[in-house]
Amino acid sequence: MAIPAAERKFYGVEFVVKSRISNQVWAQFSYLWSHLYGNYNGEASIGEFAYPGGGQTDPGINADYDYPLFLKNAYGNLALDRRHQFRLDGAYSMPFGLTVALGAHLRSGTPLSEYGYFNSGYGAEGYQVVPTGSAGRLPWNYDFNLSASYQIRFSGMTATLILQGNNLLNNQEVLGRNQDCTLAPPSTGNPVTNCSVVTNPTAANPDYGLVTWRSPGRIVKFGARVSF
Repeated sequence: MAIPAAERKFYGVEFVVKSRISNQVWAQFSYLWSHLYGNYNGEASIGEFAYPGGGQTDPGINADYDYPLFLKNAYGNLALDRRHQFRLDGAYSMPFGLTVALGAHLRSGTPLSEYGYFNSGYGAEGYQVVPTGSAGRLPWNYDFNLSASYQIRFSGMTATLILQGNNLLNNQEVLGRNQDCTLAPPSTGNPVTNCSVVTNPTAANPDYGLVTWRSPGRIVKFGARVSF
């Protein structure tokens, strides 16, 4: 059968407003609309494995072209597609040497797919039941970060004390769900064609759709840097 070329297309339009409001205050706001689609997630294949460290991250070695049936339904919204991304950054330098900075983002969720059991060697890896990225989306997620630094100058040396807080609102957003709807062959012996109708009850994956990955909780870091 004809093998389609690998295709990964990204289109985006970004709107940016930034200003140095004064010698002490700087701010930037941006909005990005984008669309990432095609039939190939890239050299690191992370589409099915939605959890930290999941997927085949050794470059150039993945299962995307191992079987012709893996190319069926392979074209669509890719795993890292986000249509809307808002971001706000700012910094304020106080007269007595303390600098405070913020970073916040709000972005739409990534697309979900459906994978079905293919054979004993691959399980559900690579076989897409519906067009990739067409099984819904993860929820929107947001983050709010603050940092502060203070310089102490000595003779020929500067010590900078650093305080950094990530995800200060402690919102642990859903970043991944189990996308494998079957773990064993259906009763017909052929790959599943509809995750809503599984003919072999023992083939259904009881964890299908469950959360596999959340954003980390609140993190606060203290540090120091010395330069001379």
